[in-house]
Amino acid sequence: MSKSMSMEESSRSVVRSGKGIQSEGLETTKIKEGSVSLQYPLLTKTNYTVWAMKMEIYMQAQGVWDAIELEGSVDKSKDKMTRAAICQGISEETLLQIGVKRTAKEAWDALKMLNHGADKVKEVKAQSLRWELEGLKMEESESVDEFTGRVSTIINKLKALGESVNEGLSRKLPDHLRRMRNG
Repeated sequence: MSKSMSMEESSRSVVRSGKGIQSEGLETTKIKEGSVSLQYPLLTKTNYTVWAMKMEIYMQAQGVWDAIELEGSVDKSKDKMTRAAICQGISEETLLQIGVKRTAKEAWDALKMLNHGADKVKEVKAQSLRWELEGLKMEESESVDEFTGRVSTIINKLKALGESVNEGLSRKLPDHLRRMRNG
């Protein structure tokens, strides 16, 4: 890019070429002139499900999701674009784990296998906390504040796992606390 090129011209050249720009840790790719920039989410140890949903949407918007979804032979250019999109959403450490995969589908499936266990662990933890909440009873020697603290701790742990807890909360409150809450 020449020094005399304006920022707008620079932006258009990136848009036309489809190349990515690294900005403040977020990967941005413009897919065509006049479109919205896509900021690929970064896959972490705890966000695989949301990451995969967003990546699917972004790759559909770019017209390359077929390389993951369709069985059989895929256009090599589309496969390379899909692999590039996946690489923009993963860390270097993760890239080293899946870098030997020859196709975008193989890379996607490897990421799914690597992270499926994390979702299972999260699901098991959430179920364990729901059981703990269901079995929770206020002890006779326990103050309302202590009991509420125990309930809040479990609820916060469930929320951190992305669980909804409204109905579980109302069932766990003793009758006199529920009346005070609704009263």
